[in-house]
This record gives sequence, structure tokens and C-alpha cells, in this order.
Amino acid sequence: MAQAPIRLELKAVRQLLLLRERRNDQARRALSETLRQIDLCQAQGQDARVSLAAHRKAWMELEQDIATQSHNVQMKGFEFQRNRARLDAMADQAARLQERINETDKTLATMQENAAEARHVFMKTEQRTHQAQDLLTGAKATLATERSMREEQELEDLNMARHNATLCRERSAQRKKLLSRLNTPADERQKRMSASP
Repeated sequence: MAQAPIRLELKAVRQLLLLRERRNDQARRALSETLRQIDLCQAQGQDARVSLAAHRKAWMELEQDIATQSHNVQMKGFEFQRNRARLDAMADQAARLQERINETDKTLATMQENAAEARHVFMKTEQRTHQAQDLLTGAKATLATERSMREEQELEDLNMARHNATLCRERSAQRKKLLSRLNTPADERQKRMSASP
């Protein structure tokens, strides 16, 4: 009767361990996915920074060319407007690239917060999984101890039964011997008594 709760407990602990292992696996996958997204976001941010640096260099070179042309030759109004429009387009493009970098940085910061939270959840689920494994180990040890104690008790009971059976046989033999002495006629008893030293 004492074994049923242990088996039930062992089954419940196994189910708990399975559940915690699944949650730990989910947390591990979520952390891995978050870290992968962070890597992608960092790569996009780096690409945007490289693009912005290249764009700024091209912009400065265009300004330099325009300045050189304006010193060497007198510019006509439409050339001046065309150069001004090109510079404005480059400025707008630089602003868009900078905005993309800023958005990427914000996204990256959010992702890093999410990664920290995912890492925390993963560590917590891993700790709980280890606790469940410890519970399972403890339940198995308790079951093994109880089984061992039960086997020892059975051996002790068996030895006691054998000892009692031996005592019963000895007592029975003594009774038979005593009864056989009592049932023998008095003359035979006397003969036996005188014959024995």
C-alpha cells in the first residue's frame, strides 16, 4: 500500500521534468532566435553606416566639384539650380540614411532588452529543469530505498519463519520423544534408565 503514492509521485515528477524540459527547449529556441535577429539587425545597421559614410564622401566630393567649377567658370542660373538640386537630393538621402540608422539602433536596443529577458527566462527554466531532475533523482532514490527496506524486511521475515519452523520441528521432536517415553511400559523405562549411565 505504501508503494502506490511513491509510484504516483514518481510519475508526477517525470511529467514535471518533461514539461520543464519542453519549456527550457522553447526558451532556448526563443533566445537563439532573438540573438539571430540581433545579429541581422547589427549587420543592417553596419550596412547603413557604411552606406551613409560612402554617401557623405560622395556628397563632399560633389560639393568640392561644384565649388571648383564655380571658381573657374561663371555659372549660369540653370546650372546653379541643377547643382543646388543635386546637393539637396544628396542631403535628403543622407537624412534618410541617418534616420534608417537611428531606427536600426532603436530596434537593436529593443532586441537586446528582449534578448536579456529571453536569457533570464532561459536561465530560470534551466534552473527549474535541474530542480525537477533533482526531484526525480530523489524520488527514484526514495523508491529504491523503500524497495531495499521491503526486501530486507521480507528476508528478515523469511529468516524468522525458517527459525520458527526449525524451533517447531525441534519442539515436535522433543514432544514425540517425551510421549514415546511416557507411552512405553514401566519395565522398559526401568531397563532404559538402568542401562543409561
